[in-house]
Amino acid sequence: MKVQKTTLKNVLLFSPYIFEDNRGFYVEIYNKKEYSKIIEEQIGENVEFLTDCISVSYKNVLRGIHGDAKTWKLISCLEGEIYLVVVNCDKESEDFGKWESFFLSEKNRNQVLVPAKYGNAHLVISDRAIFHYKQSSYYDPENLKQFTYRYDNPLFNISYPIKNPILSKRDNRGSVLIVGASGFIGKRLYDFLGNNFEVYGTGYRSEEFDKVDVTDKKVLEEYILSKKPETIIWLSGERPEFCERNPAEGLRINSEALFSLVEILKKSELNSKLIYVSSDRIFDGKSAPYIETDVPSPTTNYGFTKKICEKFLESSDVDYKIIRTSAVIGKGGVFSEWILEKLRSGEKTEMFSNNYFTPTPRELFCENVEEIIKNWETINQKIIHLSGGERMSRFDFVINFAKHLNISNYDVYKKEGNSSFPEDSSLKPSRIIKFKKSFWDYIVEEFNK
Repeated sequence: MKVQKTTLKNVLLFSPYIFEDNRGFYVEIYNKKEYSKIIEEQIGENVEFLTDCISVSYKNVLRGIHGDAKTWKLISCLEGEIYLVVVNCDKESEDFGKWESFFLSEKNRNQVLVPAKYGNAHLVISDRAIFHYKQSSYYDPENLKQFTYRYDNPLFNISYPIKNPILSKRDNRGSVLIVGASGFIGKRLYDFLGNNFEVYGTGYRSEEFDKVDVTDKKVLEEYILSKKPETIIWLSGERPEFCERNPAEGLRINSEALFSLVEILKKSELNSKLIYVSSDRIFDGKSAPYIETDVPSPTTNYGFTKKICEKFLESSDVDYKIIRTSAVIGKGGVFSEWILEKLRSGEKTEMFSNNYFTPTPRELFCENVEEIIKNWETINQKIIHLSGGERMSRFDFVINFAKHLNISNYDVYKKEGNSSFPEDSSLKPSRIIKFKKSFWDYIVEEFNK
């Protein structure tokens, strides 16, 4: 058997000996003792294969790019011919994005060893092909940290023999960039959308996501052009408290970066869809519940930054949608964790009873953002109200929160008077918003995980 190293680290090309005569041929496609010895000698790894898998596909079908963090594969083509691509998907590697292609067929019987953290895609060249691969792990998608990239991801710039392959829904999924993925909403949305989309995320102060200073136009442009996302979700910005203390800086940070993004999209002629996440604080709280056509009338600096951004998008020619939401509630959130601590400790706590809102379960928010992306072309409205739909005071929310989470012996009392919150910022959910369960079922499920 002939073994060749490739341009990719730890990727080997095997060419088994074929014994052929007028009756047909014979070939040994795997021998544990021999293959294990070769792999260990060539790359210093002891790889044990545990499962054998086969997929049958027809001409022009493309599967991939797929992979995970732990599994090694030995790939071959038992019938027909395939164009195999192997790409380094290890983001911590200096060779991230480097790829190589191979033609595997029933005639050459070549095999390719694909390491963990590498992805592979294969395109069927013949009328039909049987794709065979041995795996070093049992199927366990959660613990293996599986990943999927689109076959034409601009990160890799891979060339294929055809332009329009036949794809599965999974492989045809679009890419989503979450600007502000390190925040409370962004982290959950990043994980949630990762099940059905190829997701990127930025977080200026985060090690978990791409560090991008979105206020630096040049840096932002380079990043956007490197990803070329089909959808951008804009969650970036300073908190309300910062904007009230630093109105000029808050306005600059919350608006100028978005203005730059729109300019970048127009200049580069990217057709990215843009979701801008706005807030109930765009209203003054005097005429609730608010619907999409109500005129914004903010009374805070933070609300004013949201109004400025909304108006800018409305006058632009990018493909946008504005999602106005209200007090997103979830595990790990500043407000909800503060409340939980007060309730469980029994500490005497005052809550406003004359300020009303429609809190939004974080899971509900994520579910509907996904639906909006998937059904973008059929959703005509540009402004969407996404809230839990249950109008309540902050006092009522806390009392019911304790009740549904079976917390007793708390000490919460009503307080009335002025606050930094509008009198009533309730948002009536848009008709397109879907509820898979009741408001309190969302909350209980979230905090009992």
